[in-house]
Amino acid sequence: MEGVDLSNVESCFLDGARVFVGGSAIIGQKDVRLTITEFRKHLMHARRKLLINKAHSLGGTELVNKWIDLHEVGKKKTELLQIAKEAGFT
Repeated sequence: MEGVDLSNVESCFLDGARVFVGGSAIIGQKDVRLTITEFRKHLMHARRKLLINKAHSLGGTELVNKWIDLHEVGKKKTELLQIAKEAGFT
């Protein structure tokens, strides 16, 4: 692997990586702040996917739905519902 970038940061997180070094994927970009924001979005998506999978392994679809229902209506809940749907848990 050459390095972590937006195309593989989620899979790196899901494989267990928790510390990321901003190399050429960030340094030298036209808009460094935007690039960092995009990395954070990708990592948050991976984290939510991991949590949904964990909830499913502990309590199945019922626990996934209860966990999602704890979140307020909005962008976060919409993303959680989409992740669960893609995983076949809803």
